[in-house]
Amino acid sequence: MSQTLHSEVTPNLQEINRALNLIGSAGLIEVRYKSESGVNGFGSDDKALLAQRAFECSSSPSTTAVWLTVQEISKPENLTKAENILRLRWLVVDVDPPRPNDTSSSESEKKAALNIASEIRTLLGIRTLLIGSGNGYHIYIPTDVPNTPEVHSTNRQILDTLIKS
Repeated sequence: MSQTLHSEVTPNLQEINRALNLIGSAGLIEVRYKSESGVNGFGSDDKALLAQRAFECSSSPSTTAVWLTVQEISKPENLTKAENILRLRWLVVDVDPPRPNDTSSSESEKKAALNIASEIRTLLGIRTLLIGSGNGYHIYIPTDVPNTPEVHSTNRQILDTLIKS
């Protein structure tokens, strides 16, 4: 049986606004959410409207996750796909503890993920953002590069090197 993720988190409109202002790029931002009906989303360049709608989705008992795009995107017909990404504003390192699907991390697993994320940030030696992702942490490394195959190859090499470290 699936377990609802993040059930202990209380939506906070002020924190949602803070996140949108901190990591959301200028222009169009897409907010996605996962519920019983699957993954859905909505986009806007109005951060106040996005924050309110994200808060409403987060407050719904049927919503198990909410996240936003952090790259510069063009307007998609439906949900954002790779071809809608114009520029990469952030390289995101996802640090989650290993665990079965649809299972929340324990406090000790999340603490272990934080320790690994802290080690990675120290290894990088540059200013990054550390953001809780629910079951672990995301490290946001600032970039501003076009969305090209060469950039994807370089980013993959960076992530592979971090995994091996």
